[in-house]
Amino acid sequence: GLRGNRGTLYIVGTPIGSFDDLSIRALAILNRVPIIAAETPLATQALLAHHGVSATITSYGPGNLDEKITVLLHHLGQGHDIALVSDSGMPVVYDPGRILIASVRQAGYPVTVIPGPSAMTAAAALSGYSGDCIVFEGRLPRTGRLLIGFLVPFRQRRETLVIFVPSKHCLLLLRALLRILPDRQV
Repeated sequence: GLRGNRGTLYIVGTPIGSFDDLSIRALAILNRVPIIAAETPLATQALLAHHGVSATITSYGPGNLDEKITVLLHHLGQGHDIALVSDSGMPVVYDPGRILIASVRQAGYPVTVIPGPSAMTAAAALSGYSGDCIVFEGRLPRTGRLLIGFLVPFRQRRETLVIFVPSKHCLLLLRALLRILPDRQV
């Protein structure tokens, strides 16, 4: 809403599985804001349609991130609230949302988080491994040699390691894990 020409950016966690895992508070925010900035608008449209939410959806990147940030900052300056959503889980985790959030903070607009599901904590819980100390790696080196170098220090470490990896790189990662950490459970 209009509050002295200072819109708020709401960072909204979205379901990582069932659309019905959207929190009541997240649904209220999505119903209230005029603009939703989405990683992938089509994916977000399906979630919104499921819940009967109608709002203007815009993408926030990564291809046109600079121009989108300028447009979204302008909307905030007009007093319009914006919800930032990822395809699933929390924006920022394996997602370019951090760049928009940093820009909004730097411009002096309020930023609020509406917590929601996290794929990282869901993966740790589902695994049955300890969640007392979790190391999260969202972006791994893309070549075999760099990946091996990245994994070697984990020979000495026992924390639960959560890794997000594109499906096309799974085989490379599994081979590297077998070679460098053959005794670790995956």
